Amino acid sequence: MILLQSPQKKVESILKEVEKGKTHGSDTSSLMQILNKQPSMIPEVIRSLASIMAKGDSKPGISACLVMNRIADERLDEVSDSLEIIMDFLKDRKKELNEYEWIPALELLTKINQQHPEKMGSAVPALLAALGNTNATVKETAYYLLSLIAADNPDFFKDRSIELIKVLNGLNVDERIHACNIIGIIAEKKPEIVDKTFDLVNDFFLNHPDNNLRSAAGLAADKMRPKKAVPKQPESKVPLVKQEEKRPEINITPGVIPLKNNKEIGSKDKSQIENALQLMIPKSVIESAILIDTNGGVIAQSGPQMDNSLLKKLASMISSEGDDEFKNRISIEQADKKIVAVRVGNEAMLVVVTSADTAIGMLLVILNKSVEKIKEILMDAGA
Repeated sequence: MILLQSPQKKVESILKEVEKGKTHGSDTSSLMQILNKQPSMIPEVIRSLASIMAKGDSKPGISACLVMNRIADERLDEVSDSLEIIMDFLKDRKKELNEYEWIPALELLTKINQQHPEKMGSAVPALLAALGNTNATVKETAYYLLSLIAADNPDFFKDRSIELIKVLNGLNVDERIHACNIIGIIAEKKPEIVDKTFDLVNDFFLNHPDNNLRSAAGLAADKMRPKKAVPKQPESKVPLVKQEEKRPEINITPGVIPLKNNKEIGSKDKSQIENALQLMIPKSVIESAILIDTNGGVIAQSGPQMDNSLLKKLASMISSEGDDEFKNRISIEQADKKIVAVRVGNEAMLVVVTSADTAIGMLLVILNKSVEKIKEILMDAGA
């Protein structure tokens, strides 16, 4: 019986069950008890689970990834340290991950990125490949993670021009749009990293029939042009307002934005907030994101407009003082939608709209990094 076995034998027995595609809650709980007492065993367990995933059998692979997620919930540091090993095993798969295997894998990568974004470099090639997945949740979550990686660690995309160009040549327009957006984010800080993609991106801008792809490509190409020594058009020919119109889902009040304490946010800071809102939205999860002041006034938004009276009500429900969780966040349901408002510092709140069945835990994982980014922008602006 398993109960009479040594810890090592218990772990081996549990892993054999996982390899058969059988994952029982009691086995996972027993595994965690052992690993918490003997954390030195974690790297080898992770290696074994990654090996199961690499074999390409869907059911055992999903079971292995679910167990990895369970370990990550309690021992995220150790799992993050093993990410490169996990990705190395997945490279050897003969078949690409299917959508059912990708979902728990992306959940794991989201957890790792939340606490250890500096460890995400080895995941970039697989995430780029996931942009071509037919499942909307898979590709939008992959895009969300890649956008965060591009913003925080653009160096992770060094020597990835071949993969980026492959995505740019993908079958689906949204795949190409995602690639252009990611390239644009990288080019904000280090355009030389994506220099080899310029010709194709610029060709999309000049010639592609899809308006959304042309818009995304144009924005990315503009950020790369200084490194390509291609002269920009005179400002009078391409006024700033036209550049903003290329992203119609973002609505920002012209001029400066007053906050409650009468301080103002200038156009540069508004642009940064706009980018932060764009990055945070995997469309399969979040339908709309709106940054409001403590009076309910809209600072910036991505997605459909919300009723102003509802925004004012949400603003009044969150105290601008205190740090307890209740005052920092509220969640309400309206018809088939879930509306979550999160305080961003003392002068703003982030309101998002999602479907009623979205897990609040996963939603907060997605929101947390964007809240911190927006808070930094507001602090830099003196708000």
